[in-house]
Amino acid sequence: MELVELVYALHEAGCFGKTPLKTVFKIIGKTFDCEIENYYRLFWDVRNRAAEDRAFFLNKLQKTLSEKFIRMDSGARS
Repeated sequence: MELVELVYALHEAGCFGKTPLKTVFKIIGKTFDCEIENYYRLFWDVRNRAAEDRAFFLNKLQKTLSEKFIRMDSGARS
């Protein structure tokens, strides 16, 4: 479900140009050697989460990247 959330966010941000969502999922599936079925249904499930938890995975990515920047700014390694 996390991959579906990420791909939808990237698609909405225009990261794939005007490539149709169906094509993007086919390419992502081939790239990661997995078949992504029912992505519309999975996205519906993401959309139906509680409002504060809808983009859970994207929020997690943002938080962990921000923490990485803070560690780097403070001179910590990793």
